[in-house]
Amino acid sequence: DYSDVHLIHMNRGRYDFHTLNNEILKTYDIAKQLSGASANLILIEAKANGISVIQELQRTTHLRVKGVTPMSDKVSRVVNDFLPFISKLKIPMHANIYNYWLEDYIRECKLFRADNTHAHDDMIDSTSQALAFLCRKTLNYDSIKEAFANVKNLL
Repeated sequence: DYSDVHLIHMNRGRYDFHTLNNEILKTYDIAKQLSGASANLILIEAKANGISVIQELQRTTHLRVKGVTPMSDKVSRVVNDFLPFISKLKIPMHANIYNYWLEDYIRECKLFRADNTHAHDDMIDSTSQALAFLCRKTLNYDSIKEAFANVKNLL
């Protein structure tokens, strides 16, 4: 069981295939620099171009990448996987050049609504999937059994 989960970096955007691969590698490097450790596993949602991204990263890098398929809607994931473990989540509140995402992250959390009237939910959704994986380890996520040391963006 994890007593704390450190969210050290986050990246949100809409990217074409090649740019997305580059952003994942850049985010991985930033997280490694900030934490001093490498992620043991990168989780990527296996939908849309996520499947191709997973295949490309597995083919061209040394990174351990796994596809995940959430079994419920985003609102259910937030209620069941984000809120119960929010006290375990540690977020860097100090200003530095890598924390440009923090204001958007806090705004997204504050504006999230169960009726889906919020504009964005990618950051909170990826956080809920990471927290569920780390804190529960009982998800129906394509037989993922490995644990990883730090939360990197979970894109």
